[in-house]
Amino acid sequence: MPEKFKPYSSESAQKGVEKSKREKIKSPVVETLKFPNAPYVEQKVKIIIDRLKKLGLYNPDLLYRGFSGENIQRILEYGTDSIRDEEEGYDEEEEYTEDVVYCSSEKDLTNEYGTEQSAIEYALREEVPALAVYDGKKLESTPVPYEYEAKESNKLKDALIAIFNLDIKR
Repeated sequence: MPEKFKPYSSESAQKGVEKSKREKIKSPVVETLKFPNAPYVEQKVKIIIDRLKKLGLYNPDLLYRGFSGENIQRILEYGTDSIRDEEEGYDEEEEYTEDVVYCSSEKDLTNEYGTEQSAIEYALREEVPALAVYDGKKLESTPVPYEYEAKESNKLKDALIAIFNLDIKR
């Protein structure tokens, strides 16, 4: 993995501190998951869910978004790596402050007919696959399928709880 994309995470989260203490951590957990090159998406989902449970971050309302791991810094800073169209009149400082993200629910991750492409499938198309995990209680769906925006005064980055680099065999 290139040095500038080396995963990191809160030291206390790595040591598995109690959930109540972990809730005070403001930065999301960032780490690498060993991901089997298995034909069944259920196996991949189980690895992700098991890790979230071990970290004390799991809840059934979580939302998942696949992206290129080359954009981890942007995701951490803005909650998204989506770029607004310059023609819309946004300056360069705002270019990564898109207000929505496209995510899969846990059910959508394993339902091959539920989405055009699950977050995991999307991530695995990338050269450096990664998965962002958002607290679904801080986001709300829009009329557009699989599109979510931050609730009230929250920002997308406030809903981000974890980022996993997906280490797969190619």
